[in-house]
Amino acid sequence: MITTPDLSMKLQFTLCLMLAVLCAFAQGNNPVERVSFGYKNTRLKSALNDLSKRYDLRFSYSSDQIDVRQRITASANDLPLDEGLRTLFRHTGIGYRYVGGHIILKPDPGNT
Repeated sequence: MITTPDLSMKLQFTLCLMLAVLCAFAQGNNPVERVSFGYKNTRLKSALNDLSKRYDLRFSYSSDQIDVRQRITASANDLPLDEGLRTLFRHTGIGYRYVGGHIILKPDPGNT
């Protein structure tokens, strides 16, 4: 027989476990798994807008730190999202990270 304190502890443990799983999903990668694109001498801002519309991605950045007017040439054919983004930002001086469903762009001097 399960006593009330044991049941309460099991319920609390179950709720904590469920909350931890939900938090992990909320902070995880974007649900888009694969991307395809082709940009030739395209402004980064246009590429970001295109990807946002096609894949329901949310990019966030500070225009003081990220030059979205720079032109890029990049292509991807059915790549995992992370690999596609690395390809897109290669040689731009831009890095990124996932935070709560957003892709936060940040300066990355090592990526030039």
